[in-house]
Amino acid sequence: MSVRAEQHAARDALARRALPSVAGVAALGLLPLAFTREPTALIVWFALAAPAAGVLAGSARLPVWPYLPCVPALWMVALALASGVSERVLASPAWAACVWTGLYCAGAGLGRAVGEKSVQVAALALLAVGAWVALPIGAAWSAAPFGPETTARLLALSPLTWVLDAAGVDWLHHPAFYERARTFDFGPELVRPLRPALAGGAALLLGCALLLAGSLLSRARRAQVPERAA
Repeated sequence: MSVRAEQHAARDALARRALPSVAGVAALGLLPLAFTREPTALIVWFALAAPAAGVLAGSARLPVWPYLPCVPALWMVALALASGVSERVLASPAWAACVWTGLYCAGAGLGRAVGEKSVQVAALALLAVGAWVALPIGAAWSAAPFGPETTARLLALSPLTWVLDAAGVDWLHHPAFYERARTFDFGPELVRPLRPALAGGAALLLGCALLLAGSLLSRARRAQVPERAA
């Protein structure tokens, strides 16, 4: 077999492995479309699911280009389609996409680092992000159980508020926060919503850095395997 034929065969094998993985991971984010076309609800779910989806995609050891970016790109297409049939219009959906892409890249870096334990780590990532989001609102059992200062700190680092800031949503006055997290007690000294460009850009840069770190760690670990075997 010639070198070119071997390259084509390797590419075909990679595509057969990559496309089902990409489709399966993308489906995790598209689940809410069966129940709602509300853009705000979609970006909230994307932020929750992105780290777990990234872990699953990263553990498949797909090339960064063009396969890994397909998942957040498909989610953005879904958001655009949902926005077309919804009365609600997000002010800056592109920056919101940067946030969930950053979360997805961070998860992909973790997935490359953990390798075969990806399913367990993805489940833990989904639970951890869900718990972090639920803490400031008392998980629907107790409104703002930690007091204004602690609640404000939790919200400042929550992926949910980052994606809402990036989308231009006034979450401070949304009933889910205003009543459950008691954001009416927050002054400017406790919390200041981030500008969309800052929230989206920072999340994307941090996610890409974590993806690079996970890839380098995975590569170094694989390089040590022959040495240990020898």
